[in-house]
Amino acid sequence: MDCGTAVRVVAGEQSNLEQYAALSYCWAQNPNPQFMLLRTNQSRYADGVPIADLNNVFQDAISVCQGLSTRYLWIDALCIVQGAGGDFESEASRVREIYAGSSSTIVAASSSDPTRHFLVERDPRPWISCKLSKAWINNTVKGCSNTHNSPSNMTVDTRGWYLQERCLSPRSIYFADRGVHWECREGIACEDHPKIRDHRYYASDKYETLNTRYWDLLSFDSSLGGPAVASSIRRLWWSILPSYLTTNLSHQEDRLIIQDQRGVWPLERIDHT
Repeated sequence: MDCGTAVRVVAGEQSNLEQYAALSYCWAQNPNPQFMLLRTNQSRYADGVPIADLNNVFQDAISVCQGLSTRYLWIDALCIVQGAGGDFESEASRVREIYAGSSSTIVAASSSDPTRHFLVERDPRPWISCKLSKAWINNTVKGCSNTHNSPSNMTVDTRGWYLQERCLSPRSIYFADRGVHWECREGIACEDHPKIRDHRYYASDKYETLNTRYWDLLSFDSSLGGPAVASSIRRLWWSILPSYLTTNLSHQEDRLIIQDQRGVWPLERIDHT
């Protein structure tokens, strides 16, 4: 999608020479067809749509792209033809290529649906340094912590499809209610602790994230026969599985299917909303 004062959907080969951003967000339970690419409105989106006509999450993502001087933005609802006669079946298999190939992924981390802006005014008080007592004269407390309002603990993390988007993206910018976070192959940082792997933000056993483990796996030789590779694959799998099992999927057929010696069976503990 080409971003300017208006936006238009362009074919992928028209933008393959430039960087693009991708968007991760929570779909609405009953998405508005007006904000989806359909066979019936393809020509309208190809000709150009005013940014003000899009939903709030899409508008904010475009503003971020403009601030980053990024011309192209990939949004699944507008870049994959939805509904009857759509191309989801063929395009869904390209998700790995799309998110892994993006320059960055913009994450509407705390927006429960596309109607909620993620670029909002914030109360500055939680971010003001505050001395607690004389005993803490050289210490301050601010509003960011590893267990609250940070990656893995945001609204978007409840979405099953987002898990792969997080793992695949080389770098992600999280816009949450109480701050902006950054995640890349090296780790996570936030606006209060901008240094990757800051000991104040992460304990030593929390350095690795799903994103870093996934990219560590890709750094191995393509041969899967070595014990180090096999061990890393198992470790990655058991890191992803618990996170996946706590997410929600809208369609039962999207559930992960496992095959073993007993046959094929679906993983349970998925809430269908």
